[in-house]
Amino acid sequence: EGLIPRGGSANEEQQADSGAETPADQEASAGQDGGTAGEPDVSLEEPVGRIRVTAGTLNIRSGATTQGTEIIGKAKKGEVYPYLSVENGWYYIDLGGGEGGYVNEEFVEEE
Repeated sequence: EGLIPRGGSANEEQQADSGAETPADQEASAGQDGGTAGEPDVSLEEPVGRIRVTAGTLNIRSGATTQGTEIIGKAKKGEVYPYLSVENGWYYIDLGGGEGGYVNEEFVEEE
């Protein structure tokens, strides 16, 4: 649910994350989620709650900062993710398949 792989071509209205963006970061791809057909949905641990994306497109990062972390995916407005923790203004979300990433609290709301 909700993970959009990098490298696509469909532009979104709004790109959010608290770091500087390059033109490539301002693009989001359309289509498939990040899962693989037939891959089990493995959760990292028990979720604390759920968040909904409020930005047009939100970067999902490998760490709880914009400095020195990779953008590992994109989330679209309205998508809902279980979160496992909140650390210094960043939610650690469960992306399914045993994967997780961080999103900035400014661009999501708790359900």
